[in-house]
Amino acid sequence: MSRLRPLTTVLLFLQGFLAFAFVVYSFSFRWMQGMAQPVFSEERVLLDGGIDLNMEQGMA
Repeated sequence: MSRLRPLTTVLLFLQGFLAFAFVVYSFSFRWMQGMAQPVFSEERVLLDGGIDLNMEQGMA
C-alpha cells in the first residue's frame, strides 16, 4: 500500500499539469486568433486589418 501512494501523487500532479497546459494553450490560441481578425465599419470599410501572424520580422 505504501508504494501506491507516491504513484498516485505523481499521477495527480501530471493530471493537474496537463490540465494547466491545456488551459494555457487554449488561451494563447484564442488570443492570437483574436489579434488576426479584421475590423470593419458599418459601411464595410476596413478599419483594422489585424496583425499578420506570419510577418517576416515577427510581431516586435
